[in-house]
Parts: sequence; C-alpha cells; structure tokens
Amino acid sequence: MRFVFALLWNLVALLRAPFFFARRALAGRRARWVHVRLRRRVVAVPRLRPFWTRWIPGARQAEASPLSRLLDLTDALEKDRRVEGVLIEIPTLAAGWSVLTDLREALGRVRRSGKRVVAYLPEGGGHRELFLASACDRVLVGRHATLGAAGLASVRNYGKPLLAKLGVSLEVHRRAEYKSAVEGLVEESMTEPQREQTQALIDGIEAEIVHALAERPGFDEARVRSLFERAMVTAEEAVDLGVIDAVVHDDELRAALVPDGIAPKRLLRAPAYLAFAERKLFRPFVASRVTAVLPVLGAIGEVGAPGTASRDQLVPTLRRLTRDRDVAAVVLYVDSPGGSALASERIHREVELLAQKKPVVALFGDVAASGGYYLAAPAHVILARPSTITGSIGVISARLVLDGLLDKVGLRTEVVKNAPHADYLVNPRPATEEEHAITERGIQAFYDRFLEIVGRGRRMTRDAVHAVARGRVWTGKDAHTHGLVDKLGGLREALEEARTRSGVAHLEPALVWPSGGDEAPLDPATEKARATLHALLDGLDPDVAAFARLAASPSERVLAYAVDLPRIE
Repeated sequence: MRFVFALLWNLVALLRAPFFFARRALAGRRARWVHVRLRRRVVAVPRLRPFWTRWIPGARQAEASPLSRLLDLTDALEKDRRVEGVLIEIPTLAAGWSVLTDLREALGRVRRSGKRVVAYLPEGGGHRELFLASACDRVLVGRHATLGAAGLASVRNYGKPLLAKLGVSLEVHRRAEYKSAVEGLVEESMTEPQREQTQALIDGIEAEIVHALAERPGFDEARVRSLFERAMVTAEEAVDLGVIDAVVHDDELRAALVPDGIAPKRLLRAPAYLAFAERKLFRPFVASRVTAVLPVLGAIGEVGAPGTASRDQLVPTLRRLTRDRDVAAVVLYVDSPGGSALASERIHREVELLAQKKPVVALFGDVAASGGYYLAAPAHVILARPSTITGSIGVISARLVLDGLLDKVGLRTEVVKNAPHADYLVNPRPATEEEHAITERGIQAFYDRFLEIVGRGRRMTRDAVHAVARGRVWTGKDAHTHGLVDKLGGLREALEEARTRSGVAHLEPALVWPSGGDEAPLDPATEKARATLHALLDGLDPDVAAFARLAASPSERVLAYAVDLPRIE
C-alpha cells in the first residue's frame, strides 16, 4: 500500500517539478536572515497535551520550544548557503542547563559555517539568557532592560521545628549518607553531606557558565567574576563592561544586525523557513529504518498519564520497540529524578531485554537520578551534559508519625490485630525497634540490588559502585570522571552513537511516546478524581505532587526517589 501511495504521489510530483525548482531558484537569489523566536520554556521533548487544549485561550503561548525542532532548524541553517545570518530572540527562559548547552553548541555550529548569529534579549536576562547568547557574534539588549547575574545558589528550607509544634514527625531510613530526600523535614539545618554535594553541583554548573561567558571577545574569567559581584546592571552598563554589544529598540533591530554593512530588508520567520527547507518533491517507496527516541519524563510510578514515566506506559512500549523490525536502535531520553522502586525495577528489566536485541543509548537530560539512573543502567552507552544532575544511587523510605497531632485534635486510634506488626504500615504511630529493623533489611536489600545492576551495566565491581553511590548526586562531568557516564554529549551525539552501533548507514530519528498495552484500564471515575487532585498539587508544588502519587499507592514501601535534589538558580 505504501508503494502504491508513493508511486501516485511521485507521478503528481513530476508535474509540479518545474514550479518546485523555479521557486527554489528564485529563493536562492535573495540572501536572507532568519528570525528565531524562542518561547520561554525550551525542553528536549515537550510533554504530550490533549488535542483539545489547542483551543484554550493562552495555551498556545504556554507551549515550549522543542529542542529537537530547534536542532533541525540549525542543521538546515548550517548547510544553507543562501542564508547570511540568524537572529535569535531570547526571552526570559525557563529551561534546563543541558537543553541550553545543546542549543548553544548548535548556534556555534551555525556561526562556524560562516553565518552571522545575533542574539536579542528584549527583556534583558540572567545566567541562562547570557549563557545562550554568548554563543553568538553579537548580543543586543532592549532599552531599559536589566541583566542580573549574581552567580548560582541553592536555597532550602528546614521544617523540623514546625512539624514538632504540630505534633508530626518522620521516620526515615536511607542508604546512604548523601541520600537527602525529605532532609528538609527531618533536620533543623543542612547536613554536611548535603552541603558538600550541593556545593559541588553549584561549582560544576557555574564553571560551565563562566567558561561560556569568558569566550566573549575581550572578556575573561576575571571580568565574569566581576560581573557576578555587581549582581545586576543596566543594559547601558553592560555595554561598558563588554557583556553585550548594543542597546536597541525593536524598530532599530534590523539596522543593528549588520552595523558595518547593509541591513537586511526583511527577516524570514523560522517556522516558514524550516517548512520550506524540509519540503521534498518525491517520497521514498520503502520506509526508512529508524532510531526510536523514547522519552522518560518526570517521576517514575506504576500508573501515569500518557507520556509520563510510568510502568504501565513504558513497559508495553519497550516491548513493542523490541519486536519492531523497522527500529534499528533506541535512544532512551531520561529526564527523571526517580520514583517507585518497584516500577524502576520493572522498567529496568525491559530495557535490559531490549538491549539484548538492539543498541540502546541512554541520554540524560537535566536530571537523571536515583530511579532515573536505575532504569537506564543496562544501556550500552550513557551520555550526559556536564551540567546534568545524575547519580543519587541510593534508597530512602519515609513514614509519617501523626500520633502527636491526633492527640492535639482529640482523635483516638483503636487497633485490632492478630500479629505484632499488622498495623505498622497503616497506623501512624512510632515504629518499634523490630519494625525499624524490618525496614532496614528491606532498604539494605534494595540498595544491594541497586549496586548490582549498576555494576553489571557499567562493568564495575560492587565496591567501586558503592564508592561513588551512597546516595550522592553528581554533575554529568563528575559522573563521567567516576565512570557513571560513558560520554559527554547531547541529542546529536546520542543519535550518532545509536546509528554507529546499529551498523545501518542511515537512520531517521522517530519520537515514540510511551503508551499503554493490553492491561485493564483504571476505573474512569477514580482516575478522573485522582487526575484532578494531582493537577491541583502540580500547581502548588510539583515535587509534593510527585511524592503524593507514589505515597498514595498501597504497594509502595521503598522509594528510590530524589525529591529534594538541589534547585540551583
């Protein structure tokens, strides 16, 4: 059927060929500039949204710029001799460092191909905006804008005294000392292991920023540090410091693109340019083999919405990829802080089986920690960006003790049981020594399993894994040094690695969203109520929402979860 359709299409295309090539020739006579407008959110893989959200007012503006399409655009610009320059408009960004590193390198390739690349920051910006703009020939900033760059910091609140006043406490079991999830609720101040790993993360990511800004002409590391000390400067002051090149109004923008030459008559919008560049006259008769890019996004759980990191979505999808002959290799894109120990184990097993049949490349996004690392361990090769947060190879279990709060509100609990520990997991009372020992055995068993699967996947001994595990988080650069990551790179490098390992000369990348298999669906009313609750929690605090999803499941006893990973801004 595909052959027949392609044949009919190509016969019609023959009639259109003169017009197609004439249009190409006319377009080639005009040197042009392409205008790229980034959205505030830039993500490697945008989450699936229900089709009806496109008609919600403001929903379109809230969508993210997908990195994969931006890389398609920069690849086309790099090869197109008709393009003279690129203007990239950078708003105030909400994007991870690994995504920005990918995009920054892509802009550098366009620049090295002989094009002028100009960044425009109409609202000013901070570390992220300057980090990305530093890849360009010129940096322009809107008038009356400010630039804030004070260096990185991680701020964390500690609520143990508040919980004590409420009569609430947490019983926590962990492996090992760096596993800091829920530390803010069980400690009165930051522990030394947490301070050590947080400082290392800040130092690593800040070093990437300093190196990028110091590449500006006439700039160096000392001047970057001086900028950090000033913390905030006006656009005019930034010109004097050499951070940017000029301050402009929107109507002065085109003239400022080429200050030493003739300004372009018009700017071609990037979507229109890319659509034209990708348009093909003929269609192939045979389907190309592909590299499947499978996203693993968010907290790992047993059940989740389409496109999330849930066992019920990922396991059937991994099985389909194993069977699909058109799929020559798989890139597992992991951007997850971890989650359910059981779900992580079951997904890990399917990745292991897939890797026995086809090349599997794991690409870590901004965060691939704890359960996110666990499920990716069987991959043939793991790639990460220097700023990726990864590791957290450890286990934690947290249990709320509410008897003090119940006493304060006048609520009594009565228990009828046949065994000494029958109410341990359902009664919010303090655990006994024997019950603490029960939990400790479970934690140790899962930690040993974690070390085993990482050692097998990374070809390391148990002691070598334990030395870099202990719940500690690392930057991608440090993880590479310690053998937890094989190579430093992004999406382009991951796809090339997959192609090389597959032995197939040409592979098309194909995004494959996790989707369910043949399992019985959940009760619609229950699922709707739960989705509403989680949407509300997501709006308040995504980390709390993720933790609530896991804690709500009666099957969850141990969480391999890095819910308190440092937030570095």
